[in-house]
Amino acid sequence: MKLLRVLQEKEFKPLGGERSVKVDVRVIVASNKNLQEAVARGTFREDLFYRIQVVPIYLPPLRERKEDISPLVEHFIKHYSKELGKEIKGITPAAMQRLMLYSWPGNIRELKNVLERAIILTSHNLIDEQDLLHMTHSAHGTEPLARDKTLYPSFKTAREEFEKGYLIQVLTQVKGMWCRRQSLPSAIGVMCTG
Repeated sequence: MKLLRVLQEKEFKPLGGERSVKVDVRVIVASNKNLQEAVARGTFREDLFYRIQVVPIYLPPLRERKEDISPLVEHFIKHYSKELGKEIKGITPAAMQRLMLYSWPGNIRELKNVLERAIILTSHNLIDEQDLLHMTHSAHGTEPLARDKTLYPSFKTAREEFEKGYLIQVLTQVKGMWCRRQSLPSAIGVMCTG
């Protein structure tokens, strides 16, 4: 009721105050619930819903926008490296693959927590799969990551991802300055750079 009054009347009475104070504010409301359904069930005030439902923006869950994971990982690594005073330079392809394949029921908050913990625990300058072993449960504490079906792609997909990660690691190690035929799977063929 108090929030509704502020939104409608643009005023509120401070705690312990005798007079109402006028305010000129814009309110941004976020929810992980479908508020329209909550109104229909009677668990959310209809008048408040229509007061805040001016310009709705729907953001899909992280599992539906995997392309956002890589830039978020980069951002959180930079942020927590600075905050924690560690020199973490990035993440290995295998660790990134693990993050990409996970379903993220806790969305960005879960990803943020996973990376913060990995940075705290790692003794390397790159986050690797070993640093992600603590990813044992989802944000709801019920679904072990190791049993998440999204971690088990088809053999073909897993092989292609391995080959891609392997090639990236090799080129990174040699800084792309060589050209010779390698005994790699035929999908990769001849690597020639530089």
